[in-house]
Amino acid sequence: SYNMAEGGERAEDSLDLAAFTEEVYSPDIQVDKWLDLCTTAGPSGFADESLNKVAPIPWHTELECLVRIPLYMAFNVVPIILPGFVLGCCSWRVAGMVLTVFLLLLQANRHRPNSEEVRRYQYAYSERNNQKYTSLKMVWPSSIQRPAIAKPLVFCIVPHGVCPFAVSAYPFYSKLFNDRLCRFTAAPIVLQLPVVGWILKRLGVIPAKSKSILDTLVKRQESVALVLDGVAGMFNGDEPDVQRACLKNRTTIVSLALSAGCPIIPVYAFGHTSLYRVIADRFGILEWLSIKLNTSFTPFVGRWFWPLGPPRRCPVTVVCGEPVHCPKVEHPGKTGSNEQRKEYDELVQEWHAKMMHSFKHAFDIHKACLLYTSDAADEEDSVDLGGRRIIKKKKKNKSRGRATR
Repeated sequence: SYNMAEGGERAEDSLDLAAFTEEVYSPDIQVDKWLDLCTTAGPSGFADESLNKVAPIPWHTELECLVRIPLYMAFNVVPIILPGFVLGCCSWRVAGMVLTVFLLLLQANRHRPNSEEVRRYQYAYSERNNQKYTSLKMVWPSSIQRPAIAKPLVFCIVPHGVCPFAVSAYPFYSKLFNDRLCRFTAAPIVLQLPVVGWILKRLGVIPAKSKSILDTLVKRQESVALVLDGVAGMFNGDEPDVQRACLKNRTTIVSLALSAGCPIIPVYAFGHTSLYRVIADRFGILEWLSIKLNTSFTPFVGRWFWPLGPPRRCPVTVVCGEPVHCPKVEHPGKTGSNEQRKEYDELVQEWHAKMMHSFKHAFDIHKACLLYTSDAADEEDSVDLGGRRIIKKKKKNKSRGRATR
């Protein structure tokens, strides 16, 4: 059940990240200053539409995003197609020079900053502008409010969308709930890319591998945030009025949380799949290829139908669900008996079901605040979180698709 405050009132807070002043948005500011800016929900929760508004931003902030984000997208693609283009279209001398520069960039990409450097770099100007551009808000229950949980946390975020830059509000995950640095994850191949990989490592991003995640939780005693539906989640944006997240088979993160004895915080990002429009691949070839190669081949368009362009200006609200307090349970490994492995698998499924319940609950109790209808429902290997968006025009409500209540 949802956490309740004294007197039987639902207890949750909201923080408008986009409205932070530059003086407050600093690694040197105490978290109490941030918490003073929170809005606390009343007995019936937040008012309808209160979390679904696009805030105006300065023209220079918007211009920076319109230039930087397409460049970032291009740098994800260029290193993959450039070698073949250079070898096919240029002389061997030019190809050798390009290859030398490429290798030098890869060498420079090996540097990994320490935790203190990461913590300060998470306040980068570009990340701040992302929060403004998407009118980013964060909502969480009092059950994860300081000082409720001192352990490292595992933030499991859905849906992925084309690019999860809108939900990667790095300093807020590292500061709001406890003092532990939070590291996001990314596909290992992305961290090897020149420029992009260097930027992500400065932000503290680690490979989305079991060993890296477990080492961060146990050895470093730091929190981890990952976009749980991964590559498969990138292909769920071709129906902008339907919210869908691939969760049913995502049991590995539960196993890691059990091994570390760390709580899982389910996080749902409302509006995230509206930033870009995925061009549907009805045959599923690109999705199959992306999953096999662990990298994205997702065709999409952004603002003004611009391929690799900036996202639409849509509000994004990140809602944290109730924590799933996983006990510390060692994996039996290959040396364990069949009975031990069976018991462990059943335990993983039990806690995975609790995580799923928290995801659905967080969606259902906040959908009215964000102009969504219908309840979360299971669908094949994913969870169709219902929620077909209500498009408001003037003072009349129009529903796109079959909205159910």
